Amino acid sequence: MAVLPVVARALRAATAAYEVVDTVAVPLLRRCRGQHQRVFGAEAAIGRGGSDKGWYYGCKLLLAVAPLGVVTGFVLAPANMGDRWIADALLCWRADRQARPLEVADLPSPRRPNGTPYVGPTGPRWPACGAGARSAGGYLADKGFSGKWWQQHWR
Repeated sequence: MAVLPVVARALRAATAAYEVVDTVAVPLLRRCRGQHQRVFGAEAAIGRGGSDKGWYYGCKLLLAVAPLGVVTGFVLAPANMGDRWIADALLCWRADRQARPLEVADLPSPRRPNGTPYVGPTGPRWPACGAGARSAGGYLADKGFSGKWWQQHWR
């Protein structure tokens, strides 16, 4: 049994009118030289983020937080993965823990309107049990999660 939904219910966060979702950098190592460090395998990568938008080697943590500050779900991914792919895993696993989150092959077109290919998930997204329970309300996110196709997909 997952702990997050139980805690969220106990703190009355499970019935919130909305949840805020955003990613935060989780640096595991500082980037000194090179780009081929594989200390942590596919779970970590070189990415850019944090308050200083600097380079780091690590993961991205997507959090879903209720208005009272209670974390109701989370997903980890390599630092170089796009926020929407991580959010899709959270929403997918909240609906069905056994479901497979989207991959580039699942998109209606593998290319953007300007002809460049989409960059999909760059490594594993985990853990499905950390996603928490489906929200009673909506989600509030910044522009990093926008996109017409994504908004329609997530309805």
